Amino acid sequence: HKGVRVFSPEDGIVDFTAFGGYKGKSRIGPLVSPVTSGQFLLYKNPRYKIPRIEDFSPQNWFTGLKSDLRKYYIVLFWFETVIKTHAGGDSTEELYRLLMSSMEHLERGGTDRIIYVSIQFMLRIISLLGLVPELEQEPSDVLSFKSNPGIEKYIEYTASVGLSDALKVSLGRTDRLLLHRRLTDVLVMVLECSLNTLPGVYDVIKETDEI
Repeated sequence: HKGVRVFSPEDGIVDFTAFGGYKGKSRIGPLVSPVTSGQFLLYKNPRYKIPRIEDFSPQNWFTGLKSDLRKYYIVLFWFETVIKTHAGGDSTEELYRLLMSSMEHLERGGTDRIIYVSIQFMLRIISLLGLVPELEQEPSDVLSFKSNPGIEKYIEYTASVGLSDALKVSLGRTDRLLLHRRLTDVLVMVLECSLNTLPGVYDVIKETDEI
């Protein structure tokens, strides 16, 4: 049998089972692959703790993400973050929409936009969970940019517009690398745990960011 972990906008993170999912003749097993969205038909038997997948209708394969290992790894980082935040708690549906929208933009965007989509996802998930330290705090705080008005204005403006418009705004290379690193530091700090995908994310950003 194949275990399947699903992020649902209604129920958060849920574990399902695809019975016989690893058998060669299984129809459902190959469909429920990572980074695939769709509609599930479930069978809940009181004898089993985990619901059984009766049918699955894929709606988006996200083939553009799966075919680019760099983008795929960024998505794995987002997935790990979502899991560590317990799917956003009371903000599950909003977090689901943010994740789906970010994946769509990452898939469509060029390599040079990877860092910006990653920055915006982190800014928005941190804000959604109410974890952003105030920008007026002392310069020693992890998200204080008093000494860097460019980053401060970027954060303030992009927070006031939708994701599509926010991704049209650019930062200088030094600023965007600094902001990306600070945001990952904030996530690790507020989650109070390590993120296993972070070393790979740093490699991806270093490789794809223009010099």
